[in-house]
Amino acid sequence: MPFTSLPERRGEILCVGELLWDALPAGLFLGGAPFNVACHLRAAGAAVTMVTRVGNDQLGDEARRRVARFGVSTDLVQVDTSLPTGFVRVTVADDGNAAYDILEPAAWDNLETTRTLLDRADAAQAVVFGTLAQRGGVTRDTLRRILDTRALKVLDVNLRPPYDDRRSRGLPWPLPRSAWRSARRDRAGRRRGSGAAAPFPPPRAVRARCRRPPDP
Repeated sequence: MPFTSLPERRGEILCVGELLWDALPAGLFLGGAPFNVACHLRAAGAAVTMVTRVGNDQLGDEARRRVARFGVSTDLVQVDTSLPTGFVRVTVADDGNAAYDILEPAAWDNLETTRTLLDRADAAQAVVFGTLAQRGGVTRDTLRRILDTRALKVLDVNLRPPYDDRRSRGLPWPLPRSAWRSARRDRAGRRRGSGAAAPFPPPRAVRARCRRPPDP
């Protein structure tokens, strides 16, 4: 379906999926493909809300503070009393390639369906979602219900081993249901998320630094 044939809709854009901390040799950095997209969209002037789940812990509290400091709404960020905030151990090889140990289960695997969430999705301009968040059944079921709403759906493909094919839960069912898709290849030739989902890419002048909070 060409973009020009889609009805124009105004409103917020929901970025749904993982919010996590990358443990790099240089320290902890807030990340997750949906968060990166949310930062770019907000820098381009869009009204953006992050839809995810964090733990009832220090990393979760800090994650919500940093998301808010980028101007991204956090009122749909859920807090899990049992599971921890997402965490990734990153190992960087001498050639610059990185390996990711994405710990599970994490709070973002347990994103619950609520009436408020479905109503907001139905009224949204678009819903941006990825592949990694679909590894957990609870979040996957919630996403399935979100994708039944009227918003434009944008899939940001972000394949990370071992969640990089259908057999490993990384890429289940929603590819045909997405109006737009965005992906690129990493240095090893695997397809992964682009960091900016069509049809809402930031203008060239935007250089949103999503892995560091803005100055106070």
